[in-house]
Amino acid sequence: MIKGPLVTVFVIMSLAILGVVVLYVAAGRSRKDAVDAKVMRIHQLISVGMDIDSAAEKLRADGFTVGEKHRPTDDDYYLVVVPVRTERTFLETFCYTTGIEYDSGVKMYVVIRADSDGVITSVE
Repeated sequence: MIKGPLVTVFVIMSLAILGVVVLYVAAGRSRKDAVDAKVMRIHQLISVGMDIDSAAEKLRADGFTVGEKHRPTDDDYYLVVVPVRTERTFLETFCYTTGIEYDSGVKMYVVIRADSDGVITSVE
């Protein structure tokens, strides 16, 4: 059995690694809670059946960054994207860069879809 300074170094390194993991998990949880609060706020402000232009103005007035209304590939509906977080974690960036499939489970944006008359049909 190994004794002495080597055991002490091993214990200290193990505790440091455990501390980093705990902080990473705690930061991820608080980030998810913040995103969930923003998504809930969006759902409080707008709903299906509203006009997409007035909904976008309402979100802007509440401090959200709202993308421009656009028609993807000339289809008969409109989309508006509302980002709810802009930064990626190190792990998300690493996986994206290396091409590894990874889903953190935390939304990056909310998509508002409206029909060709501008009436909201879904908030995803």
